[in-house]
Amino acid sequence: MTCDADAIVVGSGPSGVSAAWPMLEAGMRVVLLDGGKERQSPVVRGAYHDLRRRDPGQWRVFFGSGLESLRPAGPPSPKFDAPGSRFAFEGHAVAEKIEGQGFAAIVSLARGGLSNIWGAGIATYGDAELEGFPLAAADLATSYRSVARRIGVTGFSADDLDGGLDGDMPSLEPLRLAENAGRLFARYERRRGAVQALGVRVGRPRTAVLTQPVGERGACTFCDMCVWGCAEGAIYSAAQELPALLAHAGCDYRPGTLARTIAAGPGGWRVAVGDARGEGTGTVTGRRLVLAAGALVTTRLVLELQGRFDEPVAVLGAPGLGFALCLPERIGAAVATREFSMGQLSFLAAGDSGRPADAAYGTLFPASGLPASLVIDRMPLSRPSAIRLYARLQPALLFGNCFLPGRYSRSSARLERDAAGGSRLVVRGGVADELPGRVARLRRQLARAWRRLGAFVIPGSFSPIGPGEDVRYAGMLPMRRFPGPGEVDAAGELHGAPGLHIVDLSVFPTLPAKHHTLTMMANADRIGRIVVERWRRA
Repeated sequence: MTCDADAIVVGSGPSGVSAAWPMLEAGMRVVLLDGGKERQSPVVRGAYHDLRRRDPGQWRVFFGSGLESLRPAGPPSPKFDAPGSRFAFEGHAVAEKIEGQGFAAIVSLARGGLSNIWGAGIATYGDAELEGFPLAAADLATSYRSVARRIGVTGFSADDLDGGLDGDMPSLEPLRLAENAGRLFARYERRRGAVQALGVRVGRPRTAVLTQPVGERGACTFCDMCVWGCAEGAIYSAAQELPALLAHAGCDYRPGTLARTIAAGPGGWRVAVGDARGEGTGTVTGRRLVLAAGALVTTRLVLELQGRFDEPVAVLGAPGLGFALCLPERIGAAVATREFSMGQLSFLAAGDSGRPADAAYGTLFPASGLPASLVIDRMPLSRPSAIRLYARLQPALLFGNCFLPGRYSRSSARLERDAAGGSRLVVRGGVADELPGRVARLRRQLARAWRRLGAFVIPGSFSPIGPGEDVRYAGMLPMRRFPGPGEVDAAGELHGAPGLHIVDLSVFPTLPAKHHTLTMMANADRIGRIVVERWRRA
């Protein structure tokens, strides 16, 4: 068969661009298929508190011209509620034939995927987190550093959160801590032993954010506008890398083109493509096929390829909880301004077994860059009481999340036939029976640790993160040293499908509590290099 390219890459999110880089640099011809949706409203320049005080039209920025941010469309997170974020996910699951039942099934057809609206939290995995993978940390070390240099990262150091590789990462200067986070961290450094005795360790968050300009991207200006869109481009998005990829002569970028079905052909792979309306537009052929479409879409494509209807496959997630933390000495003070309004401090909380793989991982965020309505609506009080209380509490608050490993999830996906004779992937949410007990112990552990640092969890603020709301979907096509049907090998190659490589989160055989994105990108880079080696030999 005559092929359009040496490789087809499906998806322009973090894993897709990371796999494409080594292939294009080696001179391969790559067709990059992508939903191609872009933000419709411009990113507003200026500082959050200046806009709130002086701009009479600021309500359009923070609530949308149609007040759409007051109508939640995704998981309960300010990043999904922001009006400029809707382009990255709204309606995309329907277009890709994904349905959640008791499960938040989020799919992106945007240029750069969900990295357009993420929290920029990243981490490396040590050997403890890679338990169950056919890899060791050393196998990812080179790719970790390569990706970090490419995207710009900060916060990595040999501190209390170091899993073994962090001290060797090419990290920029750390972000300046927000007022409340700085106070809490200074106390931790004085009382480290008492907090660690409770099984909790605290450190700087690892983030994909620039603290100095790189190329067309500017450094963080501490404008508090992180949730609403970074005008400087300091927060990494995979979409930022597309111009550099397109500069390679071998890159054939096709936005607005979705992979509908995949099939093996003589000497390569065929991808039937269409648009977001479901209309077919043709076929693309390549010697190799790299799936980076997002874990749910990739799973649908593979199950359809294999004809595996009505067969449940496990979906790992990272259940957990959110909470609000108060520093009493800051109640009634002036609200801090000019802060970075995403992750300020991260922490690890040891599990019952004491094994690193069972630890919970969380992050603390400032309250300074959020409209009061997004918090007041979630307070267990009448609206007038919540408004009065929040006005006094906001200067004293930090918000937190905390995730548990994937072994506490029990969600599953099944390829089903729809009424029109087509197919859809239905994902049903579930959690392990032992999760409530684990969460109860985690709540007590965190509450005691923060009290040691002079901070208190707001009563009633602990709230569960439901199935799928973590937007981490893993384990459907697990990576094994000796793969069987429905599994991939250490090169991401699907069993029984030579030349088909999978590089998104669907291949993670386990899901640690730590942020997954950097490891997913490093693994995609590593697999992209393997594809290059095989291409050269061929």
